[in-house]
Amino acid sequence: KSSSLPQKSPASVKKMRRRCSALPVLGLLLQHPTLSHAFAATSSTWTPNNPYLDQLQEAGDHSTSAIQPIRNPNELLSSIDDVLLQSKLPLDRSEILKRIDADQARDATACSSLSAEVDPSTPNVIKYEWIHVQREGRQHPIAIRTMGTNPLLDAPSIQRIRSAAERQWNDPSSGGTSRFTYQRKGNYEAHLDDLAREDSVMQVIADELLRNKVYPLIRDAFDSSDLNDDVESLRFCVYDSLIIRYNATEANSGMGPDIVVGAGQPLHRDLGLVSVNIMLNSDEDFFGGGTAFENQFSDNVDSPAPLKPVGPGHALSHLSSERHAGARTTKGVRDILVMFITATNTPPSAQSSAPRLERCARLKATARGESSSRFENAMDAALCRVAYQRLAVGDIPGDGEAWHYLGMALRDYHLAQASDDVSGVEQLSLDCLFHAAKLTPCDGRLYNNLGISLGQLYMQRNHQTFFEQARQCYEKSALLHRVGQVSGCDIGHEYDASILNHGLFLANLDRFAEAADVLARATDITDFLETKGGSSRVLTETEESHLRILQDADGLRRFCEATSTSKEIHCRINLPLDRM
Repeated sequence: KSSSLPQKSPASVKKMRRRCSALPVLGLLLQHPTLSHAFAATSSTWTPNNPYLDQLQEAGDHSTSAIQPIRNPNELLSSIDDVLLQSKLPLDRSEILKRIDADQARDATACSSLSAEVDPSTPNVIKYEWIHVQREGRQHPIAIRTMGTNPLLDAPSIQRIRSAAERQWNDPSSGGTSRFTYQRKGNYEAHLDDLAREDSVMQVIADELLRNKVYPLIRDAFDSSDLNDDVESLRFCVYDSLIIRYNATEANSGMGPDIVVGAGQPLHRDLGLVSVNIMLNSDEDFFGGGTAFENQFSDNVDSPAPLKPVGPGHALSHLSSERHAGARTTKGVRDILVMFITATNTPPSAQSSAPRLERCARLKATARGESSSRFENAMDAALCRVAYQRLAVGDIPGDGEAWHYLGMALRDYHLAQASDDVSGVEQLSLDCLFHAAKLTPCDGRLYNNLGISLGQLYMQRNHQTFFEQARQCYEKSALLHRVGQVSGCDIGHEYDASILNHGLFLANLDRFAEAADVLARATDITDFLETKGGSSRVLTETEESHLRILQDADGLRRFCEATSTSKEIHCRINLPLDRM
């Protein structure tokens, strides 16, 4: 097999690649840090051979069968543990978990004015149904939806809640505090615990809702296998609770007559254990809206419909780990009450006061910040992220996002090594990403990062199967993100990032015509600016980043089109007359 690299790309393409590496184009901010020889000298016990190449050699040069992970999950984690042990990184596992537990315990008391669960034997009186999606040939549960004539909130309670929230929105001096992440035009929020402290009737409504309906419903619907903990040992409480208004009229104001921005939230995961979304007004008051789950997305489903409760006072509830978005409300006003429910482990013998599902989420969320604040050396910072994501996977082995982040942390560690990959870290990274794809097959970010990793292998090995698989991953990434967009989700820069990465990959192989075709699918810059209120509006940092991605994609597309046309003219000039 030939191991020569593909033909070198033009300097302008290389310059653009360097420019793009500084942007959040690679899904998880791939870094290209200063290299060091330190780790390779201590981890030479692993074979330097790449088993992926051996697998391809056995399959034949032109095999297009899917490349599968070499190790099973237990073997993979054991090998990653070896990397961490041999690195001698000064990290104390117990101290990390102690800090995570302390943060969770602090947040579990942040809404102390709202009632915690007192009697876990309280019977559930709310009817509900499970909603499933077809995923990889199996039924995957994503949420429960309450049903029947007994909603969680009655009409007078709903009116009281909405009126209290509106008073706060109309009076900025009311002192309401916010930990809500997705502040944007057309979105309003008020904290239920703030309102309950100011209104004794609201306090009664909130406490009865939680003790008599929400907590018993969760305990009945979600068992120990769902929560990854002994449900009998958990005592539920409120991590946060918000009345949220999506005002599409305000979100669309100032836009052109044909532009509908809508009010919603981007794809995200919640903290806590279970999220409860209670409808506060009739769906006759608005168009669009609802909760779109990533697990509804598929490469063979055009536009899955976002889910909504059946009516005012009823709820949609799901594990906080289910990635989801508030689909755009395109007309009118939609009001909801969202309750983020967490829990504490009650037995004194419990290893952690925090539920494992939430501890996993917090490990994932804090890994990058902790690593950058503790270590200046890029290799040590990447290893710190590996340690955090390894702990996350240890808590919840079925969390595909944790495996994804673990694979990307290993990849960054591999890039920080100056020597050849004698430690097999690149192979470990790919194993993690492929395993993540089995667990979260609808995550477009994951396929973007798989495309990057497989594309790099092709650049190293010049093997056709790596090329084909990289392109398939980029195409699937773009398709999944497009399905999310059509479903009303704000997926940010992710779609255009996958398009740009795909175009860069092809341009670096001098496949300029193909690169131009791919890059032409990026969002039009003028259309993007119009949806942000016009070129005169000051963009947010996130929007600026997205704009740079679009500018890079547009510049590279024009370069590829010009280069492709030039090469075609050159070829025609040099062809014999009888072939012209």
